[in-house]
Amino acid sequence: MDEDSAKAFLYQIEREDRAPLVLLSCSRNGSCLVDPGRLRSVLAGLADVVVIPAGADTYAIESQVGRKYSAFGGAVNIIFPMRQGRTDRFCETVLLRPEALEGLIEAGSSVESEVLAAITHRTNLPASWRRISLDKVGQAILQGKMAALLAQANASGDAEAISEYVELLKAADDELRGKEAELVQARADIEERDEENRDLRANIYGLKQMLGGMQPDDGDEDVLEVLGPLREKVVSAICATPSLYEVVELMAVLYPDRLVFLDTCLASAKESDRGGFRLGQKAFELLNALATGYWQALSAGKGDQQAKAAFGHNAFAANEAETLSKEGKRLRTFAYRGRDIVMEKHLKHGVKDSKAETLRIHFEWLADERKLVVGHCGKHLNF
Repeated sequence: MDEDSAKAFLYQIEREDRAPLVLLSCSRNGSCLVDPGRLRSVLAGLADVVVIPAGADTYAIESQVGRKYSAFGGAVNIIFPMRQGRTDRFCETVLLRPEALEGLIEAGSSVESEVLAAITHRTNLPASWRRISLDKVGQAILQGKMAALLAQANASGDAEAISEYVELLKAADDELRGKEAELVQARADIEERDEENRDLRANIYGLKQMLGGMQPDDGDEDVLEVLGPLREKVVSAICATPSLYEVVELMAVLYPDRLVFLDTCLASAKESDRGGFRLGQKAFELLNALATGYWQALSAGKGDQQAKAAFGHNAFAANEAETLSKEGKRLRTFAYRGRDIVMEKHLKHGVKDSKAETLRIHFEWLADERKLVVGHCGKHLNF
């Protein structure tokens, strides 16, 4: 599926008589985090697998089908069939994010099994409801009661009692059949509420992500006024030895109007922490300078030559000292809102080949959004 077939894909989503759709996107290295062919064999008869090819314009796809039904950066989006709720039709989705899938792979777990579990968890129960209905259970109970009562009546030879029992049981049977329609609607309502809850959780996550992209006029100015003194207090109280991941999280909270930390940045910070990273204070110093002096200079229309003074001597580089190989360029290319950005600008500290004592922060300034997007914060990247 690409930008040219996105509308047809949306039509497929809106069908009620379809199997779940599993939408695969490519990571920045151009491949999916799960093999499409193997996944198709695992899900045969349960779901259809759709792949967004490398090079497709995911931003254009999202604009046509909506964020809920799109995927990018290696994510897997499971789109369940449309169902009718009490007031409207709804469609449940489960988004497996790239960092979660990478975590499964690192732990030696199967991504295919995770997708299969997500699908069967939501399809087995409705299927069991269809197979074991109240009507069928009621019929089995009634048959048992009728057999027992008939045997009892036959033993006593009372034909009138037999007829009376049969009429009573038929009335009970009719009542059970009427209740089943109410139960079916109640099940649909429960599923709709569950979907609404999942959407709310997804919205909360999305709002957290959007904080990184807010500009001062995107939200309530009172909030940003409160952030000013809060920033100063937290900065003054920062501990002397935070982890790199803690520093990144703190800066994301302190400067949501200026800095955007991509998932690749968070992953690289975690990797350095696992390698015994010891430069938390230096990382905080560089990122704070990036969000204050450097950001202010660029926002005022100044160039890198003037803005880099915020970092002191030799901490900033506008590009790499050596010519990048194809692999080196790939390592510095990061996906942001459906487009790839090569980030040669970086902050640096240390020269050792060590995750514990070397730090590189790769970023790019987006003048039209007045934001600094950070794609990597961790070890030195190979040329």
